[in-house]
This record gives sequence, C-alpha cells and structure tokens, in this order.
Amino acid sequence: MDSYVLTSFYREPPLSLLAPSRLSPTVVKLAKLKSALEEKKTDLTQFEHQLTTLPEKVSILDLLRGKPMSRCDLEKKKLYDLMQFMAFHSRERLVEIFRSCYDDPRDIKQVLDMIASRAGYIKLIGHTLVVILDWIENPKHREAAKRLCHLLNQKEIRLRGRLKVNLFFHLSSILHHGSKTATAGVHFLS
Repeated sequence: MDSYVLTSFYREPPLSLLAPSRLSPTVVKLAKLKSALEEKKTDLTQFEHQLTTLPEKVSILDLLRGKPMSRCDLEKKKLYDLMQFMAFHSRERLVEIFRSCYDDPRDIKQVLDMIASRAGYIKLIGHTLVVILDWIENPKHREAAKRLCHLLNQKEIRLRGRLKVNLFFHLSSILHHGSKTATAGVHFLS
C-alpha cells in the first residue's frame, strides 16, 4: 500500500520507484525500519490470533498422549505442586504476621516483598543463624521491618534438618554507602 505525498501540484513517487542512488541513507534506513515494523505488527497479530485458539489450561493427560506416566514423573509433579503450595501458604502466613507490624493495608504485600527481598548479611554464630537486613531509607518501612524482626525473633524460629539452628533477624542501623541518605551530606568537587 504505497502512499503519495501531495505538495502543491507535485506528487512524490513511492520509495520503491526511485532509484537507490537518488535516496539518502537516512531515507533508505527509515524505509527498512518501517517495513520491519510492519512485519513485526503482522507477526504480533498472528500470534494474538493463535493465542485465542489455545486452551487456558493443558491437561497432563493430553501431554502424555496415551503413554503411561512413569512413577518418577508423577513424583516430580507431586513435589512441584507441594513446593508451590508451601510457598504460597508461607507467604500468606508471613503477610498475616506482618499486618500487625505495618499500618497501611493498601501496600502491605509490596512493602513486605521489599523487606523480604532486601540485601543483607548472613552469619552463623554458634547454633544461631543471624540474618541482618540492609538499611531501609523510608522511616515508616524501616520501623515496620524492625517490628517484623522483633516479632519473628519472639517466635524463636528453629530450622529443622541437619543444621538445627535458630534464626535471628536484625535490621542494620548503619547506612550503606549507596543510599540516598548516606550520600546527601557528601559534597562533590566539580
């Protein structure tokens, strides 16, 4: 579908009709990019159409296609399902614990995720695994994290298994060097 640009009474011919020597490199590159964009748009429409024909869920029986499931495959699926179940319920339990530490219910999960994914340090001291979370800039979030650490420490969490260590959580009271607060007082020479 070629379009023409009207300028007074002059019609500019489409790029495909012009000799390549008369075109500037920018125009050629722009034309190539436009055709590549059109190809991508066509691909996207085709993928979207194919997506509408796919089912939302696929049965494991369909995947096996009549072959019997080996015991190993079944055990892997059960283990995977169990891990998903445990992770979901552990997170929901942690959210319930965190509700007593943080007052704003609108962003409770986001703040908890920020605290839980915070960088920090782990140190094994005797039979206690000490988890020290890095400094948190926002005072409201920092106080909530301190309360969460205190609450978890009150529960005296003990890991099972070979190690059998106690967990102790602490929020660092030292600014790390990349924080906004730590660099606010620094004067840079220009």
